[in-house]
Amino acid sequence: KDAEAKAVYAIAAEGRLEAMFLYADHSGAMLILKAQDQAAARLDIQNLPYVREGLLTARVTPLAAYPPLAALYEKDGRQQPEWWGAAASADH
Repeated sequence: KDAEAKAVYAIAAEGRLEAMFLYADHSGAMLILKAQDQAAARLDIQNLPYVREGLLTARVTPLAAYPPLAALYEKDGRQQPEWWGAAASADH
């Protein structure tokens, strides 16, 4: 666990981890990554020790802002939240 936590911490310390959640049943986790593209997110995930050692499988899913909500921000002249930038979700 220590090596996995350190690897996730390194991603966070470099500003590429937006959020991390554990599944309520503790069967896995979801990481919200700030990445240039899907390949960059996949590289971060593939370098995690548990994924690299085949103990966990991972899936990278590109995320985007929800258009109706984005339109409401624009209509009100408000800036969208910073976390609406390029992001990818990694389930593992």
